[in-house]
Amino acid sequence: MSTVSRGWSPILEGEDATRAQRAIRDLSGRALEQADPRDHSLASGTAGLSILLTALGRFAEAEDAITTAFDTCAAGEPTASLYAGMAGIGWAANYYASIARRAPVDDPRLPIDEALVELLADWTWAGDYDLISGLVGVGVYGLARGQDSGEAIVELVVERLAQGAEPRSTGLTWRTPPEELVAEQRTQAPSGFDNLGVAHGVPAVISFLAQAAAGAHGAESARLVEGAFDWLRAQQLGPDSPSAFAYWTGPEAYGDPARAAWCYGDPGIAAALMVAAACARRTDWQRFAVELADRAAARPAETSGVDDAGLCHGAAGLGHLFNRCFQATGSTRYADVARSWFRVAIDMLDRDADNFGFLGGDAGVALALLSATSDARPRWDAVLAISPARP
Repeated sequence: MSTVSRGWSPILEGEDATRAQRAIRDLSGRALEQADPRDHSLASGTAGLSILLTALGRFAEAEDAITTAFDTCAAGEPTASLYAGMAGIGWAANYYASIARRAPVDDPRLPIDEALVELLADWTWAGDYDLISGLVGVGVYGLARGQDSGEAIVELVVERLAQGAEPRSTGLTWRTPPEELVAEQRTQAPSGFDNLGVAHGVPAVISFLAQAAAGAHGAESARLVEGAFDWLRAQQLGPDSPSAFAYWTGPEAYGDPARAAWCYGDPGIAAALMVAAACARRTDWQRFAVELADRAAARPAETSGVDDAGLCHGAAGLGHLFNRCFQATGSTRYADVARSWFRVAIDMLDRDADNFGFLGGDAGVALALLSATSDARPRWDAVLAISPARP
């Protein structure tokens, strides 16, 4: 079943919808009031806030947030990062242009495109390949951007991923070197490890490469994504594990079974693989993704590790992931699980009143609730690698 061709329908109705709409108003007001103009990032700053404002149709405020983000970033030491740097600001501006049907005032995309192409052309491989801060995140922006500059970005990202891919007996992967690990992880994996989460690991690579292969970057992207999918599928834990995947795997040891979340764990992986399966038109990949989502849906809530409402590893994130799985497959089981997590998220909101950003706070929760109460297919979650970057 395709994640692209199905329509979109709201899953919250009645009292659930009323509570969600009230929460969206409160959260968006709080996020706007508490935004720190010194933080330009998509993860927690003005670039992420602009995504919420755009989705709400508050275009003048969204433009102001994009301009603030770009000016603040340019005044410092810009990085390429999707969640902390130029690619995220470019993505926010591109999202605005697609929804508002006009470019933002002082459009930052062209200077960002030029800077990213220059950086990628000189990029020395050092293992920084992930969605949050590395190559894949920049590639997601390139896919969304399209046009000549976007295509150039995607082509360069594919080249760099090919350069860093490591063949294994079951396929190929991308290693996170020990110098990028925290001390505890280096003790467990002194030669580095292979990351199994969407935020920092191979599942987002698969989502990106499948989308690139469906466009103008076919042969090399298809080779890489085929090998990566085979490798990832071989990393599953046993049936008695609370999750199918660990946080990471390496030559010295496996990481612990992962929590249920977007950043790490089965729900995020399943949603990312559904995108890949649809783009590659692979029914076997889709079957695997559905089996994984079924396992995640059956996991008891008390073992999930959820302790906040945010997108990254919280209740609204799980609600949105299972909503994505429902919209992709039509399985009402996922819709029921999504509703239960959205109720948990709303109940948590007063407690989680100190994080206002996209990835872990109010802006992201509001976007997830907006998508649960709307019949408009969301585009904002392409930055999570769980929907096509190019609508």
